[in-house]
Order: sequence, then C-alpha cells, then structure tokens
Amino acid sequence: MKIRWTSHPSKPELNRTEQHVAREFAIVAVGFGQAEYCQKTRCGFEGESAVKIRWISHPAKPELNGAEQLVAPEFAPLACGYGHAMLCQRPGYGSPEWIKERQALDARRRVRPDEAAPSVDGVRWELMFGQTTGRPIILRRSGCETARFEDEGQLARYGAPVAVIKVFLDAKHASDPAAREAANEAALQARVRQESSEKQAESCVLARLGIRR
Repeated sequence: MKIRWTSHPSKPELNRTEQHVAREFAIVAVGFGQAEYCQKTRCGFEGESAVKIRWISHPAKPELNGAEQLVAPEFAPLACGYGHAMLCQRPGYGSPEWIKERQALDARRRVRPDEAAPSVDGVRWELMFGQTTGRPIILRRSGCETARFEDEGQLARYGAPVAVIKVFLDAKHASDPAAREAANEAALQARVRQESSEKQAESCVLARLGIRR
C-alpha cells in the first residue's frame, strides 16, 4: 500500500514523499496523522467497518484532542490501548448522527476520476514479468483487488483456467535458461529423428524400384 508522509516521526526529510509499506503499517501511520493514503492505491474508505474514536492525547497533533475520527478497525485498539483515544458509541440506525456519519463516509469514498483506482468487472488474468528477475507473474484482477501468482500450483489452487496456466508455463520455460536449453535439445532430437525417418523411407522406395545410391 502506498502512503504519503506528512509528519514523519524521525525523518522529516521524507515528508511529502511517497512510499510503499505494509497495510498494517499504513493503517498505524495514517491513524496517528503521520501520513495519508495515496488515493491511486485505494478503493474507497473502510466504510461500515470503520470505528469511531475520540482523541484524548494525540501523540503528534494535540489540536485533535477532544475531536472524533473514523479509523480502521485494526487501529482503534492500538490507539485506545496506549491511552491516546477512547471508543465512541456508534449512533443509532436512522438517527441524525447516523445520517451525518453516512454522509461523511460517502464523501470520503468519492475520489477524483483521474485518481480513482481502476476497477475490473468480473475476473481478468494478466501475464507480466518481474523487472529484476525476468520471471513470469500472473495477475488476477477482480474489482479493485489484485493478486499475483508466481507458481503454477498456486494458480491451480485458485482456480485459474487451463489456458492461463499454459500461458504461464510457456512463459516460464521461455524465461528459464535451463528449460530453454532442454526445449532446444528436445527440438533438435525430434528433427534428427524426423530426418532419419524420412531418409529410411526414401531408401525403402528406391530399393523397391531397384535404384541404388
């Protein structure tokens, strides 16, 4: 997941720069106000699974103390456990507070068209190659989710079509020097056998005609 640093706790020179980090780390960094999500890597906000907290002692932004905020469910126990925040009771269904919360969630879901992560209808399989290894990788795109596979066993377990597995294996053999050499050797032996068979057939025909070479 990509984040943009806004207030790095130890390296201010990284502020306003983007970085790929683990999802769990991104949730904590964004939750403490040290970074923000890069919109192009997101598919909307956490929605109904979000948890509302009230800041008591924000570690980086004291001006947020007393304010309420919707955060990822993984972050709420951390903030509350350290005594930085407390859980807020969710508003009752249909209440004015509930409607206001829903409107806030919908507003956060909206992303500018040029920043929206592309969504894929159904399931789409794509072949790509690693920039450093050159090995084939199969991407499975569905909606806003992307999974990557580098092993035919994984592809089979996740229900990849036979045609996709064949494309992966062909690309794997083509990118593997040992496999490529073995394939070339097999092709050479097949050609030798074919030529030998053709010569034997020709000799048989000439022998029946009484022609000697």
